[in-house]
Amino acid sequence: MNIKKILKNIHNFIISFFNPQNMKHKIIYICLLFVILNTQCKKSSNATDVPGLPPATQIGANTFGCLINGVVFKPTTRNDLSLDLDLGFNNGIMGIVAYMIVDANNSSMIVIGVTDSLRTYPPPRIYKINGKDMGFISYSKRNFCTMESYDGVTISNGSLSISKLDLNNQIVSGTYEVTLVNKLCTDTVRITNGRFDIKF
Repeated sequence: MNIKKILKNIHNFIISFFNPQNMKHKIIYICLLFVILNTQCKKSSNATDVPGLPPATQIGANTFGCLINGVVFKPTTRNDLSLDLDLGFNNGIMGIVAYMIVDANNSSMIVIGVTDSLRTYPPPRIYKINGKDMGFISYSKRNFCTMESYDGVTISNGSLSISKLDLNNQIVSGTYEVTLVNKLCTDTVRITNGRFDIKF
């Protein structure tokens, strides 16, 4: 097909599309297309909703969860989640401990937090997890070695975002992601889609 024929086909399509006799149907199609595209945009905006994990909220829902190498991690019961928050020490420190116990031979734990200046930098605030900044994480699993971002052996690359620290309603919430590599361990640990929303 030569270029003249292609241009002629495009010209005929444009004339046909904007023909006043067909305009009523075209407007209906355009409106339908707009509704479909708008619905798709709304669906993709909920990227933080991951099957098996609690929603990423900021209401004090007492939730915690993430994916560890693609597998859901969340506390087994409410008693398996705790928050340590001291706003007076080092101008504000925080630590969250979460346990997931599947059975006697399968349990794991995540500790995540901020070591300094939580009150100095009001949310939203992102702390790097790299063994040098104020964000930290520790991951341990039964029959697997412990990886800690601050142990000097584990290479960590990630971040902890405090999205809300509401002292009046006593809510702290945020998100986290990190990759942990330790040459003494047999696997790289990728923690993704992390979220917490805790009342203190």
